[in-house]
Amino acid sequence: MGWFVLAPYALAAAALLFLPGLAVGAALRLRGWALASIAPVLSITVISVAAIVADWVGLSWGLVPVAGLTLVASALVWVIVLVVGRVFPQPTSAAESSTSRHLVEQDSAAHLSSSAPAPTSHSRLSRALLPVIPFVLAAGIATWQVPRMLSRPDAFSQTWDNIFHLTGIRWIMDTSNGSSLSFNTFITGEGAASFYPAAWHDLVSLVAMGGGSNAVTYSTNAVTWAVMALVWPLGCLFLLKRLLPDATLPVRIGSGILASSFAAFPSLLVGFGVLYPNFLGFALLPVVLGLALDVLGLARSRSTLPLYCHLLALAACLPGLFLAHPNAVLSAVALVSPLVLVWAWRGMRASWADHRKRAWVYLGAAAGIMVVFLLIWAFGRTDPTWAPPNTTETSLAEVLLASPLVIRPFWILGVLILAGIWAMVAKKTCTWLLGPFAVAVLLWWSASALHSGLIRNLLTAGFYNDPYRLAALLPVVLLPISALGLDWLWTSAAAWMHARPRWDRAFVTPLAATVVCLILLVGIQASPAMTQHLKWVEDSFAITESSVLVDSDELAVIEQVPDIVSPGERVATNPWNGSSMLYALTGVDTTTTFIYYITGPSQEIIDESLDEVSSNPGRICPALADLNVVYVLDFGDFYFTDGWSPHVDMPGFEQLATAPGFTAVAQSGHAVLYKITACN
Repeated sequence: MGWFVLAPYALAAAALLFLPGLAVGAALRLRGWALASIAPVLSITVISVAAIVADWVGLSWGLVPVAGLTLVASALVWVIVLVVGRVFPQPTSAAESSTSRHLVEQDSAAHLSSSAPAPTSHSRLSRALLPVIPFVLAAGIATWQVPRMLSRPDAFSQTWDNIFHLTGIRWIMDTSNGSSLSFNTFITGEGAASFYPAAWHDLVSLVAMGGGSNAVTYSTNAVTWAVMALVWPLGCLFLLKRLLPDATLPVRIGSGILASSFAAFPSLLVGFGVLYPNFLGFALLPVVLGLALDVLGLARSRSTLPLYCHLLALAACLPGLFLAHPNAVLSAVALVSPLVLVWAWRGMRASWADHRKRAWVYLGAAAGIMVVFLLIWAFGRTDPTWAPPNTTETSLAEVLLASPLVIRPFWILGVLILAGIWAMVAKKTCTWLLGPFAVAVLLWWSASALHSGLIRNLLTAGFYNDPYRLAALLPVVLLPISALGLDWLWTSAAAWMHARPRWDRAFVTPLAATVVCLILLVGIQASPAMTQHLKWVEDSFAITESSVLVDSDELAVIEQVPDIVSPGERVATNPWNGSSMLYALTGVDTTTTFIYYITGPSQEIIDESLDEVSSNPGRICPALADLNVVYVLDFGDFYFTDGWSPHVDMPGFEQLATAPGFTAVAQSGHAVLYKITACN
């Protein structure tokens, strides 16, 4: 099976991730690479909110609600920008305020003092390629990684959470309802619905609509690629532009390589869980962090947009961030909080002598923002479920070697991280980044090494105390720090070469840049650490004779079921042995869809006594007729939770192979589809 089968799904995913956001972003006056970087976050907002609105007004879920909300949102934003622009005809961008301008000049001076003299001009080709090359490299690396992680285009994660995610996508397609306010009713049945962030499932369901029997797996993997190769790299480069606006070409190219070089994100959350909602939410964080820098005036790049455009863009991104996963908002709050304090402190210091009232305004604004942040943090707490796996020493070492929960260290990334910390501390370059770095490390340490208790719960209960989620958050700050380290190392080396005539030749700098980029590319992507990590992810997707959720024999039977079972007929399944994946993978109706489900009287009879149907037809046949059950899948007595989690016994499925009243109609190895003939 060739990977080109994913091409139409990948194109659909890219179109959905960019087109709605491009329309809204254009109304916000965003242009160029900033528009391209922010567009996916705005698109997630449009798609996930459209799903809720469509359910409210009675529209079926699909492209129509998305297109409609895109038009409405674009028009609304255009009007707001127009009105605000007229009410405040000369609004001041944060990057152009007197205080912020002073901060930007201060940072720039520190940067230039440690750099070699920058060239006065660039060729047209160089200027054109500067923003393209880093993105192409990052996207290319991710595109190379995805097949190594998934092994085949229709692969699916053999994990507990993936039963929920794939089934949820199929349920949205079948019910035409993608609202996050009622998403979990495929578990609760007719019971009360509760909130679940469904942005990921909404997006994948749109990509899957109109596809074949493998549409759910194809679409899931295509969107995984789009997030890894498009959304995350663009967001990272958007953030890095605010830290290193005048970086040299080698540093920009190196930054592109670094964007796809951390094992902790994006691929860690694809291998563990699988945590698709967190995977999507964290991929949006660099853009949100970059916009926060623009609003607070801490970015070293100068913006031509007025402040209200940055504020509107940031506000428009937050619903998508929340509906991707609420703890992505908690992550943004955690990382932005120290930046707000830096903004307030610097503003007060600059204003105290001549504008005392303005200084108090800074203090009051910061206090108000922090109160809101604390309320968000308090309401975002969840039930903590994970124990710490590390010691303090191990946790801190894994941060510095860019290898949280990864067995082998990334030595090259470790050198760049240490160099970046040195640049911030000793060279005073973007020192404010130390705040988000410290917060991210604190959260990671709390989840990975701190013993369970009040402090750990206060810090990380919003993340279920899960070290994997907080390990995945680290690259959001480690990437810019490593880019700062690369910039400092390169400019220091360039200054050293310029000071020595025999090294200061035309070919030396390009040659050195090529060597550095090759070291980054090959030294990280071909390292034992990355190889082992990608193999770990691949193992969680592998479909073999010993796969824990659905093995190769079971998948062979599942693929035959749609040709056997007629519409309206239902298949009895046991979710603990993976047979309920029949619904997620094919759309054939099953009695169970997830590990946890609401049972009724007929369902309980089937679960407890199905294999006794021949001896007790008067009790069991009416239950089968009530649920339209005609077939049963028998995947044996191996439960995929064996050895790490208890399961619920379903005795009605234990003796199917020897019980009378069942006729095998499809079989591969131990996996069998039976037609129930005892009630004919």
